[in-house]
Amino acid sequence: MRIRNSVAWMCVAGLMLSCGCGDKSPPPTSGSAPGKSNGQVAGNVARNSGDETATRPKDSPKPEAARSGEIMVSMEDCDASRPGKITSGTGILSLLFSGPPKDKLVKRGTVEVDGHDYMLYLPKADVYSTANSGPGDSDLENTSTVISVDHNGDGKLTEEEGWFANLPLRLGEKMFDVAEIAADGSRIVLKPSQSPLRGVIVGQVCPPFTFETAEGEEVGRESLAGKPFFVDIWSIT
Repeated sequence: MRIRNSVAWMCVAGLMLSCGCGDKSPPPTSGSAPGKSNGQVAGNVARNSGDETATRPKDSPKPEAARSGEIMVSMEDCDASRPGKITSGTGILSLLFSGPPKDKLVKRGTVEVDGHDYMLYLPKADVYSTANSGPGDSDLENTSTVISVDHNGDGKLTEEEGWFANLPLRLGEKMFDVAEIAADGSRIVLKPSQSPLRGVIVGQVCPPFTFETAEGEEVGRESLAGKPFFVDIWSIT
């Protein structure tokens, strides 16, 4: 409501000038806690000397997977190994006396997806790469970094738990693209992938598949649901 009486208006204006208006709240003291970001959260993984079992302090923060954005996984030093590749440079005597080659793993970090923790490992390398400069994506041709994922949490890494960084990797029932690996291996950045579910993992849902039998019948995951079955995939080249 407007005040039409000029004397009353002057009294109100004078009262506002004497009391002050729009005073700001005092700035927060140095002990005030900073606001939390709703973005990426870095995982913290305990160091382990000589033991491949994944351990992490109970109160250690770890990144929570969300489809809305990227996830930064903090990687820390570790001492672990995984089965290595047998190449043309692998000697027969080395196989006989030392056994199959092993890759030394020097970095690991934890990420949480749908309430489950997954440990990611990086090998010792001069350069980490998310790109494949080879002619194909097969094991013998792909040059991108292989990230090992301990899906069952037993600390024993197998060849099947290795994922090339240029291809989507599976965590639980979700697929993620590797957006970045830090040059020093201190972090891995993941982002939700549009790739269909892939990768056979014991205890996890089998990816969708269909094929035609010799009799011309189409068989797939849906038609075999609820039945035990064994799929033997082979080819003649």
